[in-house]
Amino acid sequence: KGRKAVVSAPTFKDAFDRALDLVTGDDHRDQTPEDAKVQEESDDAEDEETQDVEDSILPPPPPSPPANVELVEAAFSFLSSTASSSQNKEALVSNGGFVKGCFHTAKNGGKPSLRQAAIRIIAELAQCKSSTSELTPEAAGDLLCEVLAESTDAQSALPDTKVTQHVAGEGLLCIFDSLPAGKEEALVRAVGKLYSSVVKSRSLSKIAKNTDDRVTTGELAYCLTRLMLLGMRSKGAE
Repeated sequence: KGRKAVVSAPTFKDAFDRALDLVTGDDHRDQTPEDAKVQEESDDAEDEETQDVEDSILPPPPPSPPANVELVEAAFSFLSSTASSSQNKEALVSNGGFVKGCFHTAKNGGKPSLRQAAIRIIAELAQCKSSTSELTPEAAGDLLCEVLAESTDAQSALPDTKVTQHVAGEGLLCIFDSLPAGKEEALVRAVGKLYSSVVKSRSLSKIAKNTDDRVTTGELAYCLTRLMLLGMRSKGAE
């Protein structure tokens, strides 16, 4: 009921269009936390130069708006939550700029949580069957396999990398049945390369640095196991 109320609100279209603009923009995609910090320090330096003058003639400034990356994350979340409507889903998958923005962010988004938001919505929308769709299961599968193959060394991979790989794996589970046989085989190969490393790292408890790391890698191993089983089924294995 809540989502239906949001979609039927008079201002929904404006919010939807604004979210699309944020996702299709390119100023956030390659921004890393370090870039954001440098930019913030630069802005602070500029502010200090005119602080004395502003304090004497201007009222206190309003609170600073959220960082651009945070706005884009919110935009992904909003679009994903309203994509349950078939009309909105069609509008998204037929928008080439939006699809391109999602793919670029999934590959190059500087912040892990931003990449993960893009990966989730790609997997969700890739299942939409539309004659005007710019997003195919095959293209989504290629991207998600690429993310899975980013680091095949589970022992040295950062926790954020493992979480991103887990999100990609969950996405592949969603679209697996929509992939052609050739793509399924490529997926099984990509999963197999990562699988052995993940399972090996979990069997040696001394490698696990902390509880969060053990949980993160365990979830990734479980996801990969499910993908391997799907691959066996697709080949007619018992």
